[in-house]
Amino acid sequence: MKICVIGAGVAGLTLVKGLKEAHFKGEVFLVDKRKYTFARKDIFSLLRKGDCEVVDLKRFSRKEEIDFINKEVAKIVPSKKKIIFKDGISEKFDIIVVASGLSSKDLTSLKGKNYEGVFFLSQIDPLSLKDYLKMSKELTIIAFTFLGIKLCFCLSFLENKEIRVFSPLPSFIRRRERVMEILEKKGIKIHFDNVIEIIGEKYVKAIKTEKGKFYSSQCIFIDSGFVPNNRFFDSSDRDSLSDIYFIGDVKNKDIEKQYLFFKNNLFCKREAQEFAFYLKKRIDEGGSIR
Repeated sequence: MKICVIGAGVAGLTLVKGLKEAHFKGEVFLVDKRKYTFARKDIFSLLRKGDCEVVDLKRFSRKEEIDFINKEVAKIVPSKKKIIFKDGISEKFDIIVVASGLSSKDLTSLKGKNYEGVFFLSQIDPLSLKDYLKMSKELTIIAFTFLGIKLCFCLSFLENKEIRVFSPLPSFIRRRERVMEILEKKGIKIHFDNVIEIIGEKYVKAIKTEKGKFYSSQCIFIDSGFVPNNRFFDSSDRDSLSDIYFIGDVKNKDIEKQYLFFKNNLFCKREAQEFAFYLKKRIDEGGSIR
């Protein structure tokens, strides 16, 4: 029996541990394109203290005695229970659990978003970010949810940084004037102009706004909002599928309507733990998993 867990977030890692604790005897595979991961809630600890708990996925997999596939998923073929990776290689499994969490909305109209020094909030590499913060004097936050505003507060504790936030504050924050007052007291410059282009060569150098103004910046955070990270899957079929499951934030169909978007980590952990024992029980009973 081969179980594949896609995603090394809180739900995915907890599920893997849960399967081992339930004494599952089959093979367990963990898939994630990242080499390191950390809990999303710890981003603020990383920014304020310069440190957070980072999970080395290769080391984690060795400890849990599972296989780690350090690749990006391109597509799932449900009828064959097959995963096709970005490099073209494919592999079949008996059970696939999608715990891939959330991904940032793609700002299709924003040019230059792939330069080094640009961080979408769902794709932050904690080790890389620490280096960029040390090298950068001018920080920019493009904020479409309250998370971006909270990010501003955390960045304001860093010394010798000039911080600018570009945000449609009225659309998602009550008591706008009070929020602006607090940000300004922290020395954060607030702009309501839209950023239309990130300028650079290999690395970020500046941003350009809709009004034609330019601002120097070496590090840019993009809080564009979030969507379930299931682009590799045809969601129209998934409710009727056998042996393919979804756990954690990837199930949150209403995420685009939410500004305080993420489920409590404890909820994700509890769900993953319960699912691990449910899965083990159904396998032991034999027959169909569902």
